[in-house]
Amino acid sequence: MQPFARIFTLAALSAFLATGALAAPSPAPSPELTRRQAEIPNVVPFAPTPVKTLKKRHMTNGQRLARGLPLNPPMRRDGRLVARTSPTPVVDAAGAAPTPVNGASCSPRSGLIEITSTDGSITGYLADITTRFGQYGFSPNKTDAIEVQVHCDGNRFDITTLNTTAPYGYIGGVTGLSSISNDLLPGSSNYAYFAGVTPTTPGAAPCSQDSSFSHVTSIANTVESAIWSMDESTALLTPHWVNTDSSEVPTYIAFYKALNLLYFTGDIQEFAGVIGEAIHEVNFTLVSA
Repeated sequence: MQPFARIFTLAALSAFLATGALAAPSPAPSPELTRRQAEIPNVVPFAPTPVKTLKKRHMTNGQRLARGLPLNPPMRRDGRLVARTSPTPVVDAAGAAPTPVNGASCSPRSGLIEITSTDGSITGYLADITTRFGQYGFSPNKTDAIEVQVHCDGNRFDITTLNTTAPYGYIGGVTGLSSISNDLLPGSSNYAYFAGVTPTTPGAAPCSQDSSFSHVTSIANTVESAIWSMDESTALLTPHWVNTDSSEVPTYIAFYKALNLLYFTGDIQEFAGVIGEAIHEVNFTLVSA
């Protein structure tokens, strides 16, 4: 066999094996998750959106995040790696813990999720607008909003969609491509995409399961769904990411205004420092449809 033919054959085999690894089936769900997932009937699959081949060099981290590419590591002018800093001020993100929530379960209800920045400059809704990577988006228009069901069947519960045909109707987090672990922590720039996921049990560490992100990208990142609590009096929804050691951490919702996208993070300042652009901390409140 000619050298060129051998190289081409090996390259094709490598691509086939990589594709097969990414497409490996997820572990069988537990009976409880099967029951909970059955609450979202009549789903239809996403149609993957073709992604154009783009030059990966000379992109900002914001541009790379928009394209689903790993983020650039920080570099000195001599080319050496350095610790990340926060070049862009974060809007009203002083690092305070999220608003405490009631220990008791709230009352199940449905409605829309209103999104408001902590400085009051941004108001809109969780939108039925997904990116090429299966992330839910933001819209200032109520007509774009997703209607949701807040289950309130425990101190940590699921939020599911009602008026969308997305096949992954549980609103949760998918570990970010550039996160160095599944954990969200203070002092870390780790993040999770805000996306449609398959159900996980309350208190469970991140699980390798299907999501709107994996369906479109064939990248099987870990997910969490039953991470929500709600203050009965204010209808404020708060996420509680569970790390791999089963500990809960203060979890913030970050809004990247340039892309109208939402992320979970354990440190707004660190996340903003990686992106290099303004990141807003936002609150979620359940309001009438």
